[in-house]
Amino acid sequence: MKESELTRLSVIAPLATAGMAALTIQHELRKQFGTLEQIVLTLESFLEKNETKENQLASALVELRKWLERARMTNRLFDYMTGETMKERQRYRAKVVVESIFEQMSFMAEGVRLDTSNLDDELYLPEASFAEWGSIFQNVFSNAFNAMLGLPNRLLAISSKKKDNQRILLVQDTGRGVDLNDAERLFEPFERGIHSNTVLMRIGYGGTGLGLTIVRLLCERIGCYARFVNPEPGFSTAFCLEWEEKKRRVVR
Repeated sequence: MKESELTRLSVIAPLATAGMAALTIQHELRKQFGTLEQIVLTLESFLEKNETKENQLASALVELRKWLERARMTNRLFDYMTGETMKERQRYRAKVVVESIFEQMSFMAEGVRLDTSNLDDELYLPEASFAEWGSIFQNVFSNAFNAMLGLPNRLLAISSKKKDNQRILLVQDTGRGVDLNDAERLFEPFERGIHSNTVLMRIGYGGTGLGLTIVRLLCERIGCYARFVNPEPGFSTAFCLEWEEKKRRVVR
């Protein structure tokens, strides 16, 4: 792929990711509107009657506050889509990026725990815009949430390894797993894993089948390689980002 095409992709891909995320947000907003409607009905009932309903009103206000916070969290999913984050390219600290993206997606996590204890605090991702990394991790995390939905143990672990100039970042989960013999197919456009069934689609998971395609193309633009690898003990899926650090020139 030509450099000019990759440059255009770096802007288009985060927008495509945002479009896919909008499907989930649409479902989320439906749930929130239903909750808000119930709160409104409760307050209306309180106003219609003269009897004291302090406990009922207090409960309604608590639910309203919860709804407001969830709506704000939903809106934060697009925080990385500003003009500055799409244009400014630099080396971001890996832990800051993954924890920030996970926090923005927390309303989708459905009880998933994040473990970054084995992620090197001093690991820096290859140079890219925050929007590009946001698009990559949002797609990868969404797949992990999908795979762990409904399971008792839901752990998303981000770790890192290094050997000489090689750097590896692993995203592992305790979900339903990926067949490594068929894993490369999932990077092709409109291909989905076995988890993307109609039930998951109805509750807001699943997209167009372009998520991993976008991830692979963005990684090509950034200068790292994305693939599935054998997971470590205790995990069912491992997604790997691998790159080489440029050797520092010694000035004498």
